[in-house]
Amino acid sequence: MLRSYPVLPAHHASIYVNDQLVMADTWATQNDYVFDWPLPQSVLSESSTIRLEVTGDLDLVKWFEVVYTRDFAADAGVAQFSGDSAGTWKYSVSGFDADPAEVWDVTQPQAPQRILNFEVTGSAPNETLAFQQQITGERQYVAVTAGAILTPDSIASGAPADLLAPGNAADYIIISHPDFLDAIQPLADYHAAQGLRVNVVNVRDVYDEFSYGIFDPEAIRDFLQYAYTSWTRPAPTYVLLVGDGNYDFKNFTSSEPNYIPPYLADADPFMGEVAADNRYVAFDSSNGLPEMALGRLPVKTAAETTAIVQKILGYPASATGDWVTKALFVADNADEGGDFPGESDASAALLPAFFTIDKTYLPAGQTTSSPGTLAARSAILAAINAGRGIVNYVGHSSPNAWAYEDVFDKNSLPSLTNAGRLPFVVSMTCLTGYYIYPLIPATPTTPARDMSSLDEALLRQPGGGAIAVFSPVGKGVTPGHHLLNDGLFKAIFGQHVAEIGLATLQAKAYLYANSSANRDLIDTYLLFGDPALALPLTGRAYLPLALK
Repeated sequence: MLRSYPVLPAHHASIYVNDQLVMADTWATQNDYVFDWPLPQSVLSESSTIRLEVTGDLDLVKWFEVVYTRDFAADAGVAQFSGDSAGTWKYSVSGFDADPAEVWDVTQPQAPQRILNFEVTGSAPNETLAFQQQITGERQYVAVTAGAILTPDSIASGAPADLLAPGNAADYIIISHPDFLDAIQPLADYHAAQGLRVNVVNVRDVYDEFSYGIFDPEAIRDFLQYAYTSWTRPAPTYVLLVGDGNYDFKNFTSSEPNYIPPYLADADPFMGEVAADNRYVAFDSSNGLPEMALGRLPVKTAAETTAIVQKILGYPASATGDWVTKALFVADNADEGGDFPGESDASAALLPAFFTIDKTYLPAGQTTSSPGTLAARSAILAAINAGRGIVNYVGHSSPNAWAYEDVFDKNSLPSLTNAGRLPFVVSMTCLTGYYIYPLIPATPTTPARDMSSLDEALLRQPGGGAIAVFSPVGKGVTPGHHLLNDGLFKAIFGQHVAEIGLATLQAKAYLYANSSANRDLIDTYLLFGDPALALPLTGRAYLPLALK
């Protein structure tokens, strides 16, 4: 299956198996396109190669499947085979390198049936298994030698967390990887002291009770939906995920742990599958809007967790100077992607009169080392280091930088010295929150590469950075970004929603209410930070939004 986007002329694809053309087709549609083509079995060999040649703007190959007949033969002590029709059949499977130890009928995986009446002939490394059965329909079998039977690395007992008990109650649910439970507890204690019912949950307990102990993002969503609908009312308002995640669930390319997995979904019209963590808390499929305010701390170590928690705990006391009511608005130069300075001006106008607003707009025709870029980069760093309550960026970007000219990027972060003056960063752009790229392992000639995004690094930056970032994990376009930006500032300054998680929730609702397009941003925007953190605006008391 291929995923593509409309182009003129149409897409054209050719598929070769072992350098022999087996399929060619043309199409011009968007979204998934499935090819189903006959394949002569004579084309296949013991080791076959599939080659895809495409013209047109193709995004990715989602999957391929080859169906063919084969001999009943074991591979590395394991044989999987089937009986396809009713009757009495004798099965003969060769190629075992030792005596087959077990044979199972696994047609119903949840209720496998062991087969005992089999015989073994021949000698290693080509022993043959044979047995006879009368069947009424298709059956699936597996046979293994003793040396091929898998065993678990370890078995550990755990105390039941009883997450299914309807008597549980919470205003704030913190789901943490076990490595970070101790480090996140001070944040839970802080919010409990503020009057919230806080429930800290080990993500392994979620897997135990909602997916039979199996690592599965769907278990997290099922747990949160159960807590929202079945726990003692009022329903939870805030959810915090504590742990980084990546798309490589089975460690095919990296051994980096998946502490709290992303909710991967085909949510981005430009990229396809991205981290649609919004769906962890979006239970109404008709609109996709979140029911709870969600945040994530994309941490990899307990030390990183402690550092971010200390930032959050110190924020209310530090955010008392006039820097809190200063804002920095940064915009890319206008181009075919949008009038970014104009969009920035319109959003800045939504801030109240008591705010001091600085604007740094990148001139057109710059490179990474042009005078205009250098001046803008210097102005951004100087403003953040002096203290800004809000920093807003509008324009192009990559996972590592604002603008093609890298006017602010990961290389800029060591120059931040704004500890105690941490801004809420609002990133109306693309990909700066793409947190799911795993670590690139070291090779004999190259060191390992940390692929953390700019917004992750901003939150984790020691000695400065950001208190939170409202961040894109995918791509988007200017009209949607503008609505999301306006919805956020109208929630904070028009509706006096001080808690940043609730403000981002209101921003998504504003986008949904004011446009039938660009609703993909509801799924592809994520808050990095504590969703219950309130923005203290020079002592002004704001009433929090009350949710059911």
